[in-house]
Amino acid sequence: MSGLFAHIAVCIDNSEASSEALEEAWRLHRSLGSPRFSLVHVIASPRAVAGHGGMWVPDPGEMGSGAKEWLDDVVAAHAGAEVAVLHGYPAAEVCHWAVQADVDLLVAASSRGLFDRILLGSFAGHLSHHAPCSVLLTRPHAVREQGEAVVEQTESGS
Repeated sequence: MSGLFAHIAVCIDNSEASSEALEEAWRLHRSLGSPRFSLVHVIASPRAVAGHGGMWVPDPGEMGSGAKEWLDDVVAAHAGAEVAVLHGYPAAEVCHWAVQADVDLLVAASSRGLFDRILLGSFAGHLSHHAPCSVLLTRPHAVREQGEAVVEQTESGS
């Protein structure tokens, strides 16, 4: 093993919070000299969507082709990265994959709001309790800025 973590994997989707987690993971990969770096994207099982007078289930093929175009751009910007595209319940699939891929560190964004956590569950929470390796959760940029503003306000208001 050439570094602290021999295999760093980052969970990505097409969101700003995920982009920040990716950049943090890439920085760690480069600074620690990790020989393996994986980009992990999960195409969630389609959920039925209620509409006026009926149900609609998104076409998994369309979901996959849109993800592929976006993912190709991400891969091009991170030379040497391995790619894992998984299907199913995201948190469970990532944990299962991490065992098979011998991952030492999983990096993910902690960004779902309360409504999404209630409806979909907490992806970050599931990883933190069930991953077979260390987990680094990054906070969304806006949350960090709000926290910094509160600290600055407290310090200047004292």
